[in-house]
Amino acid sequence: YTLAHFDEDLKKLMTRAGVEQQKVCLVLDEADAVSSAFLERMNALLASGEIPGLWSADDLSKLLVACREARRGSSQAFDSTEDDNDDAIVLDWFAKRVRTNLH
Repeated sequence: YTLAHFDEDLKKLMTRAGVEQQKVCLVLDEADAVSSAFLERMNALLASGEIPGLWSADDLSKLLVACREARRGSSQAFDSTEDDNDDAIVLDWFAKRVRTNLH
């Protein structure tokens, strides 16, 4: 199990928590953390709901589309079309949902 595999699993986990609004519990013991990079990513995720550099440009674009669609379909619509077009606002919305739903 490599760091690249872990990153892909984290993207899936974050998408479930942030876009699909599923409650998610990640159990990671020290045997699973084969390098300090695993723990650094988990610390960043739990502290801020984000992991810097995790998403490639392509993946980030797809995430933004999924977030916008999820937000429009929820009771938490954006305040304006301008907010919907602001990537920073959309990513902040995503990170808040990840923090709320990830345990």
